[in-house]
Amino acid sequence: LLYSPLYQMYSQLGESEGDFRARLSIKGREMCDEAIQKMRKSFESKLRTKTDQLERAELAVEKEKSEASSSSWQAGASILGGLLGGLLGGRKSPSSSVTSATRAMKQRRDVGIAEDKVQMLERDLDELEHELSGELADLEDQFDTNRTVLEPEVIKPYKKDIDVKSVSLLWLPYNRDEKPVW
Repeated sequence: LLYSPLYQMYSQLGESEGDFRARLSIKGREMCDEAIQKMRKSFESKLRTKTDQLERAELAVEKEKSEASSSSWQAGASILGGLLGGLLGGRKSPSSSVTSATRAMKQRRDVGIAEDKVQMLERDLDELEHELSGELADLEDQFDTNRTVLEPEVIKPYKKDIDVKSVSLLWLPYNRDEKPVW
């Protein structure tokens, strides 16, 4: 008989290796599907977490961009107001223009930081997906029946399993030239 340690199955008496491997392939597909399902479940929560983080980071980028745009408009208006006020004799201090310009620069820097975070999360998500596909490929290779090692199992008869029903004696006559005469 043949034995497959991976599937823990024995071939049937008189079954050829090809038939046994065909039977193993059905069992292998079932076991592989179960293992893949478990693997996907284990990665599903990680992927969902990274996807949620990525969505939040993209929303943060949009928020930072809108704040930066608003801050740039305010800085431009403040500088323009300061110039017009200075020309027309207003009392607006130049420090408020500098403050609003600094605020606008800070908002642009925050946009860059938020975009970097999005890129980092996208890389992490890609790495997780790549790791999952690699693990799935390893599982499919593991359950490939063509690569499965089959061990021969020798079945030894026991004296207790021998049952003699009858004993017979057969005599066939031969002549002197050792030719049969029957």
